[in-house]
Amino acid sequence: MDSHLSGGAHVGLYPLLQGDECRLLACDFDGSGWVLDALAYVDAANSFGVPVALERSRSGDGAHTWTFFSGPVPAASARRIGVHILREAMECRAELDLSSYDRLFPTQDFMPKGSFGNLIALPLQGECRRRGTTVFLDPASLELYADQWSYLASVPRISPGAVASLVETMTPVSAGPADTHYRRPRAQTPQQKPPETIHAVSRAMLEIDRIGVPPALLAALKHLASLHNPDYYEKERLRFSTWNTPRFLR
Repeated sequence: MDSHLSGGAHVGLYPLLQGDECRLLACDFDGSGWVLDALAYVDAANSFGVPVALERSRSGDGAHTWTFFSGPVPAASARRIGVHILREAMECRAELDLSSYDRLFPTQDFMPKGSFGNLIALPLQGECRRRGTTVFLDPASLELYADQWSYLASVPRISPGAVASLVETMTPVSAGPADTHYRRPRAQTPQQKPPETIHAVSRAMLEIDRIGVPPALLAALKHLASLHNPDYYEKERLRFSTWNTPRFLR
């Protein structure tokens, strides 16, 4: 760790622990919209009362969000919270891709056979920190905190009991025509009324005109046009790696 913090090495962490538990939840954002995607996640987490630390990733063109627990919690519970935060974020930012569900760490509910799960790079790497990456940012300004360690020490940890209580309020995220419904966002943002008519063109695929369609409705349509991937759930049930196996089929 000394070498990581001073810049001589790059250290990562396997969040998934023995017993299928974890002590943190992270989500990875990249691509051209990473700033708005990550901020939408932070806002959605706040609407659930879930504290999130925002880190600029090593490349400088992406972000990690971090939520810490005061003790080990089931990875399935942590991931359900992450999935619901992402779904809520999509209510206000429809551009957030469904592949974001596959960017949570831990990456699956159960420890894969013969594996430790997936690795995520730790923040505050010395060399990167000197050029302004792997550092924690203030979501309000995107400026880095002057004292990274004081900020990190101030981030609240969620207790296992609070995690269990929160998960009890969360049902599985729906997908497909039988399950998907329009819903109003929890976040306190101005609500745009859905249009009475949505224009679409039927070709090899159905093309929907997004003009005037509020983000919450666009998010519902994206989930409506998707299906849960049975291969993903079968691999997870068998404790196989789900790497490169999407949660949703589009």
